[in-house]
Amino acid sequence: MYDRALVNPDYKDWGPRLGFAYNFAPKMVVRGGYGISYDFFNRVGSAIEGINAPQALFGVFSQTIPAGGPVPSTFLTTLNSFTSGIANPSNFNPLVSNVDYIPANSPWPYIQNWFLSLQREIGKDTVVEVSYNGNHSLRLPIIADYNEATPNQPGGNLTYQQRAPVPAYGPITWVDPAGDNRYNGLSAQVEHRFTGGLYFLNSFTWGVGIGDSEQALEYYAGYVEANPQNIHDLAAERGPSSFNARFNNVTSIVYELPVGKGRKFGAH
Repeated sequence: MYDRALVNPDYKDWGPRLGFAYNFAPKMVVRGGYGISYDFFNRVGSAIEGINAPQALFGVFSQTIPAGGPVPSTFLTTLNSFTSGIANPSNFNPLVSNVDYIPANSPWPYIQNWFLSLQREIGKDTVVEVSYNGNHSLRLPIIADYNEATPNQPGGNLTYQQRAPVPAYGPITWVDPAGDNRYNGLSAQVEHRFTGGLYFLNSFTWGVGIGDSEQALEYYAGYVEANPQNIHDLAAERGPSSFNARFNNVTSIVYELPVGKGRKFGAH
């Protein structure tokens, strides 16, 4: 398929699911599970769209309108700018164009999920449960500059292009499948069914989310995340994720109206 898609197919995506439940004591159950699932890269405005020349060209030119004066006859507008040859592939300049690079071997990201819980009935219509949940995401795509320049050595004065891996090119947007995210959470919940159709549930979670792959367009509004400062040192990017909500408590109260078939009112 490489000759048609420029990437090699990934035929090793095995996604098992395992689970168990065991009633090892009266009114007590232990449950557990493990699974692997796969995800695809779907990011609005992403480099995976392959916006490379000659299908997509970037042209740069500068022009001004004199203050208070008429618009020059040579001023380029949307209607006549293409007559300047800006879209001609022969004018492609890799130094001022954004080139995309997607490695031929780009396996699908995958997520390992696991959990273990202990549930016990502690009284009439009352159940408590303690559980551990975790996941590990690997091969997550990271958008980075493949042509990132190395720092100048002490006393050095090389230009940015002289320090770039490919000096003839400007930025090269790289879809690097190297991201690694982890989540671990401890949860406790209690539920009780009252008489008269009243139900109570309270769940508390203490969790930690850590990773190195979150970037622009991948988090909720109002949150700010920078791209990797050094794509060759992702260990330095590791830190709390945007979804790192340390403490989360949810209380639910449900009341079943005593109306309708089999209820106190309106049974007929």
